[in-house]
Amino acid sequence: MKKVLTLVAIAGMFSFYACGPSQAEKDAATKHMNDSIAAKHQQDSIAAATMKQHQMDSLKMVASKDSIAKLAADSAANKPADKKMEKKKK
Repeated sequence: MKKVLTLVAIAGMFSFYACGPSQAEKDAATKHMNDSIAAKHQQDSIAAATMKQHQMDSLKMVASKDSIAKLAADSAANKPADKKMEKKKK
């Protein structure tokens, strides 16, 4: 009886081992995981580039507003001097 139970136990262990994933299934799972990681990395890179572009656009907008403000201040400062010069010429 012990020999029969031992034989059944060994056969059961082999059958459980045989039910596991094959090498092809393991390779497919590994490839899927690597593809997922690569896709995530690509999405992160695109998101970072987009964010950087938005930051650059914001900086350009601020710089242009500053330039316009400086030009307006310079022209306001130069207007009275121009009027004085015109009066002197007359």
